Amino acid sequence: MFTRSQSRAARALIVLAVLSLGGSAGCLDPYAPNVARDGYQRDTGYRFDALDPGDGNTDDLFVCLTFSGGGTRAAALAYGVLQGLRQTRLDPLPGALAERRLIDEVDMISSVSGGSFTAMSYALWHDEMFDGRFEKRFLKRNILSELFWSAFKLETWIRLPSVVLDLTNVAALHYQDEIFGETTYQDLLDRNRRPFIVINATDLARRKRFGFTQEDFDLLGSDLAQLPVSWAVAASSAFPIVFSPVRLKYFHGPALSDAVRDRLDPARVRPVDRHADWARSLLKDEQDATQSVIDEDAHQYLYLLDGGLSDNLGITHVIEAFDRGSIHERMVRGEIKRLVVIVVDAATDRPTDIESQKAAPGLFFVGLRIATTSMHNRSATLTEIVRWALLDAQPRVRQVYADCQNKLDEHCPDAPKVDVPTEALVESYVIDINFRRVRDAAKRKNFLSMITSLFLPSRDVDALVQTGRDLILQHPEFRRLVDDLAAN
Repeated sequence: MFTRSQSRAARALIVLAVLSLGGSAGCLDPYAPNVARDGYQRDTGYRFDALDPGDGNTDDLFVCLTFSGGGTRAAALAYGVLQGLRQTRLDPLPGALAERRLIDEVDMISSVSGGSFTAMSYALWHDEMFDGRFEKRFLKRNILSELFWSAFKLETWIRLPSVVLDLTNVAALHYQDEIFGETTYQDLLDRNRRPFIVINATDLARRKRFGFTQEDFDLLGSDLAQLPVSWAVAASSAFPIVFSPVRLKYFHGPALSDAVRDRLDPARVRPVDRHADWARSLLKDEQDATQSVIDEDAHQYLYLLDGGLSDNLGITHVIEAFDRGSIHERMVRGEIKRLVVIVVDAATDRPTDIESQKAAPGLFFVGLRIATTSMHNRSATLTEIVRWALLDAQPRVRQVYADCQNKLDEHCPDAPKVDVPTEALVESYVIDINFRRVRDAAKRKNFLSMITSLFLPSRDVDALVQTGRDLILQHPEFRRLVDDLAAN
């Protein structure tokens, strides 16, 4: 339940949000924080391939994390998982003196909403994140109340004069001042180390995921490197009604035109896709959407809301990278021997009593259910897709090739050996972290009933962090991974 102070802050934020819906719509000078790109180059900017693996990291073991939405609850659970990875020791690499940790092998973090605070904090601070600064700057602060008071600061009015009541922009500035500083994506490029962070939001026009990567910014004609990271986190966590959309500007010109032309180049599609009906259909949809952005009249501004509206697990980017992106390319080249996907899902399932009441549910309850039902259903589906693709499909493919080889050895012993695709040889692990795995019934019920908010009592934060750490260390797939790594 909300405390009295939380309820007052929440009501005040909703009032501000309603005002912002009318205020920002009528702005004569719409504000957008992104800037134009000088020119298009396929391999420059904040992309996975631009980052160095770093000490203790090798593509031989490729680790992906996805952090779900859920406010402070999700941020704390994800933080606990990072702690568990940090305390898991691995054998040092050949020629290295220092012992390495499993957290050093994390290559990619894809996040939404509350999970984006944890993902971006780790990208910026790495080991320094665990010295207490994350708790001090975010986890154990009443961000909800702070946002309310920030909206009335004179400094805020001066910095955003045309959208003073736009709560999302107020949030972005507050996150910049109090959590992330003036750090931009250029700073992440200058640090030049993995993990690659994909902060996800939802494109309201296309109702699809939008990632804060240079690849997606290419189709805005914009330079992500110049954007403060606080704006990405604000967009990713801009839950509708309470927050208004983050507005990004399209910059029409050579950079955008060249990016569209390059994205539509048939040579960029791997041959197997060109012969698959389903892949060709998906590709056509993507090409149609890409082609449309050159229409300057129809595409002037991009509006983004909470990433959970399109994928509350942040897992879509990993699926795409596995199917036809950076992960797939490394699997084909034989660089990845073990692929680990850790899905941190802070979803709750609060019990309701609507079926025992004669009165119909109120509009607020109905609206909240409408907004979140598809999020819950889609999350379950995406988790099963990843589990099937990595844990079921790949072993079956290997078994088919093994059976074929056995038949050849039996009937045609002199025949050449079967050439098994390198991607089929990858050993995969899917580790799903969620509250339903909590063994203690009372604790499980408490976690599943927690509110989604940007403020939780310190005792709840501590319990969530401890639970995230325990769940990852006790997970049977995680134990299998650790045992396999120790055996080799």
